[in-house]
Amino acid sequence: MQEIGLGVKGLITRDDKILVLIKSNGELDLAGGRVEDDEKYEDCLHRETLEETGLEVGIKGFVAGWSFKKNSNLFVIGRTYLCEYLSGRLILSDEHVDYFWFDPAKHIDLFKLDHKYKFQSFLHKRSFF
Repeated sequence: MQEIGLGVKGLITRDDKILVLIKSNGELDLAGGRVEDDEKYEDCLHRETLEETGLEVGIKGFVAGWSFKKNSNLFVIGRTYLCEYLSGRLILSDEHVDYFWFDPAKHIDLFKLDHKYKFQSFLHKRSFF
């Protein structure tokens, strides 16, 4: 029987840029992870962000829901939240090998076409960009 897991990711902003983490296989990632039993999405995001980056963040709001089949035994349902950097020095855990701060205003063309317009619409509704 297939297990259903809950996950959460954070779009962490600082100076109008988004923190992007890089896995050892070169895959890009956002801070976040698996929600533990009886844990709220927001609490998980605070915990995972601190563990993976050493940063304290404030959660500003819900951005999107998502789901994917991770393997034949696990289907993950998740949420992404917009976060703002509050404090801390960025120190990566062993889950990631590098990071960069992405400026969406300068690189909107890098998004897939079907997501590009959703992302642009999202940016226009927010005053922080």
